[in-house]
Amino acid sequence: MKIYRCQACDQVVYFENTQCMACGAPLGFLSDHQLLTSLEATQEGGVWRALAPPAQGQLYRMCQNSAHGVISLKSINDAYRGEFRINTNMAVSK
Repeated sequence: MKIYRCQACDQVVYFENTQCMACGAPLGFLSDHQLLTSLEATQEGGVWRALAPPAQGQLYRMCQNSAHGVISLKSINDAYRGEFRINTNMAVSK
């Protein structure tokens, strides 16, 4: 199992986590970078800023799969405009 670190507090987080257990930062899986990132809310509802390099500062939205406990994100800058992100490496929460 791959282990990640929360970019907000440096606590160990796991692929299955949807938030950091230490600081509560929300987490999301970036399929375009194949990594788990801590997220920072923006003033635009539903838009999140990634904290993990190399996606640091890029803006994302949760895909519709998040309603089913999947923490995959889609870039708001992508040409991809569908509601669901198809990913063979999905993280399932809880």
